[in-house]
Amino acid sequence: MNIMNILTRWAILAIFIASPMHGQAEPQWINIEDPDEVRELVAGKAIGDKGWVEYFRADGNMAELAHDSMAIRKWSINDNGKLCTAVYSLPDRIITCYTFQRTTSDPAKYRVQFNEGVGNFKVFDEPPKRLVDALVERTGTN
Repeated sequence: MNIMNILTRWAILAIFIASPMHGQAEPQWINIEDPDEVRELVAGKAIGDKGWVEYFRADGNMAELAHDSMAIRKWSINDNGKLCTAVYSLPDRIITCYTFQRTTSDPAKYRVQFNEGVGNFKVFDEPPKRLVDALVERTGTN
């Protein structure tokens, strides 16, 4: 066997190992349509990922920090389980609604689907102090 055959076989093996089809299959995502399940996921918690975090106070107020830009909003969950955000001073003016999803293989793995695409996130144990303080300042309540 010459060196080219050996290198070709190693290259094919490397491509196979690196391909998404090798190993574990892509997870199957399902929409969370139960409003209580969505509320349980976010109420009183902060969620986020690289570059953004959102804190959802249980009273329907929220603070969002994305790329150093802070926004205070209202949030609610509709009958289909979609979480909708609104302008703080105009709670009837919906900005956007999100659909939360979980995997069938790992019910603790979530992501959120919105107009621009899909984003993975994690739930933080404690909301960032900066977001908590911003909500207290804006709403006058803890």
